[in-house]
Amino acid sequence: MDISYLLLLQDLRNATGSAFDSFFLVITKFGENYFPYLLCLFVFWAVDKKFGERLMLTMGSAIMLNGVLKLTVCAYRPWIRNAAVLPAGDAKTTATGYSFPSGHTTQATAAYGTSAVHYRRHKGLAACLTILLLLVMFSRNYLGVHTPQDVLVGFGATALVAYIMNLVLTRIENSQNKQSDLIFLCIIAVLIAAALFYFTHKTYPMDYNADGSLIVDPLKMMRDSFSGCGCCLGIFIGWVFERRFVNFSVDVSMETKAARCISGILLYLFLMNFCYVLFLKAMGSLWGAFIGSMVIFFYFVGIHPLLFCCIEGKKKTA
Repeated sequence: MDISYLLLLQDLRNATGSAFDSFFLVITKFGENYFPYLLCLFVFWAVDKKFGERLMLTMGSAIMLNGVLKLTVCAYRPWIRNAAVLPAGDAKTTATGYSFPSGHTTQATAAYGTSAVHYRRHKGLAACLTILLLLVMFSRNYLGVHTPQDVLVGFGATALVAYIMNLVLTRIENSQNKQSDLIFLCIIAVLIAAALFYFTHKTYPMDYNADGSLIVDPLKMMRDSFSGCGCCLGIFIGWVFERRFVNFSVDVSMETKAARCISGILLYLFLMNFCYVLFLKAMGSLWGAFIGSMVIFFYFVGIHPLLFCCIEGKKKTA
């Protein structure tokens, strides 16, 4: 049934002369690393700090869970399961490795879905965010790179993470125990350690193409999941660090907010495209991915706010 649906969409693409391919190839990019993460950081740095924290913690936790599910199920991509499935355009370039559940859907749900629920009273904004999420989800099917169950489980698992995160963070904020955030961090760290142990000790499918190459290289998928776990841990450490040692405010001028976000976006692009690669080269594909992601996201959640607070403080006293 799932492959039949993808072939139906493929027939639609062919019947329309691929008229909508370019549109959905653009839309699907809103589920990739840059847009969802930058939206979360933008909210955190400049719009609503409390909700931004929840966005970032939800994103990190959902990405970690996505990695666990991917490496547990080890489902092959649709075109591997059925050669009749021909993905549109260059969609395959960002659809490597295992298929279930959809990482694009996971990130889009964490960023746009959670934001749509939070801003539900702003009907126009909530509608736009919801439509964007639905388009990203549909694009993964339309382009032929994910089955419906990949997308639906990615959405459902992330929605569950967002719900649990909201409950836990509300309880922490209302708790009289000043160590509750540290306890939560320790729980997450233990879960991440267990996930890393699991990734490196489980068995993976070792099927080969006709040319003798692996259909899916488990090492690459492990690297992606190590990176997701590092991202999650870095966000949680940065969250605790910021709560205890920085405590910045978004009650600042528009010029200040713009400076925070522009500097953060430029640094994000630089760190993810250059510094992350250095970690991979220096520490290997697995631990380089883990440590690199952890350091980079700790910086964005903990250190970047500290730096712009220091700079803004100096400007006020100048």
